[in-house]
Amino acid sequence: MDVSDSTENETEAGGQELVDKLVSLTGLPKTLVYKELDSILANTGQEVNDLTLETLRSAMLLYLESIHSDFVASEESNKGKIVSN
Repeated sequence: MDVSDSTENETEAGGQELVDKLVSLTGLPKTLVYKELDSILANTGQEVNDLTLETLRSAMLLYLESIHSDFVASEESNKGKIVSN
């Protein structure tokens, strides 16, 4: 998903403008997305006002790595367990 503007001369969105743009592009409930983004940025020490596309990418990468790690750990702990419906 490309969140950049199509106009070459415009400056890159940052800070709250970048967050607002990202939230609107998700199509998800805005309150939930803002809450999750606040958590992601807090965990990486990022301030919304200082946010750039690159720092957002870094924060999101750490977030995805964390989710993956949690998933792998969950799968390992459930190995061999029988799941009944």
